[in-house]
Amino acid sequence: LNDNLFASVQIGRYDDPEQAYALSNEFLLRYTAAPLELNLTGGVNFLDGTTLSAVTDFSLGLSYAVTPLISLDASLETQALGEDTSLGFGVSFTW
Repeated sequence: LNDNLFASVQIGRYDDPEQAYALSNEFLLRYTAAPLELNLTGGVNFLDGTTLSAVTDFSLGLSYAVTPLISLDASLETQALGEDTSLGFGVSFTW
């Protein structure tokens, strides 16, 4: 969209030999305002065995560049409407 903002949308369909049908709708949004970078991803996947069921996925990540070589990272991920949630922290080294 511009130098600091990137967005993408992906819609897909898969039909395997066992006749299990899936439809995927995913998005990604990345915003950079140095030294911060924000990543937001999410999606809904529809799986069909005998009934149509939806599986949601959401992720939020924040990165702070302390120096050009070191950044502090935090993330929050949730799947299936909050049934599986994780929180992460880290330090990244780039060389």
